[in-house]
Amino acid sequence: MLLLLGALAVQFAPVLGVPLHTKFGRDSSIIHEERLRRQEKVCSDPGTPTNGHRKPHEGGSYYRVGEEAIFVCNGGYTLEGHSLITCTLNSDGRPSWDYPTPQCIGESSAGNLQLLQAELAG
Repeated sequence: MLLLLGALAVQFAPVLGVPLHTKFGRDSSIIHEERLRRQEKVCSDPGTPTNGHRKPHEGGSYYRVGEEAIFVCNGGYTLEGHSLITCTLNSDGRPSWDYPTPQCIGESSAGNLQLLQAELAG
């Protein structure tokens, strides 16, 4: 369903029923489209670890509750943390990530970290 309000059209996605704001130019071309995040519970972009990347996601930078972000480190780096994090609802009903964004540690840094952890446990 599409409602026209001057140069602004409010479109409702047929499957989700989530309103989208769509602005059209004078030639009816789409200038900008933005999902109204306040209408839908989504987690913000979890970021990308330095020396690594996040696998592509259909939703772009925003993740709906239940969707997962998957991280991978570049060659020569070790992932420190969880490679998969999930957008969940916290105790007050707000969307948040179940774990922090992981880090990609260089091999020499990973060795130093293990030594430091062993010394602290020692």
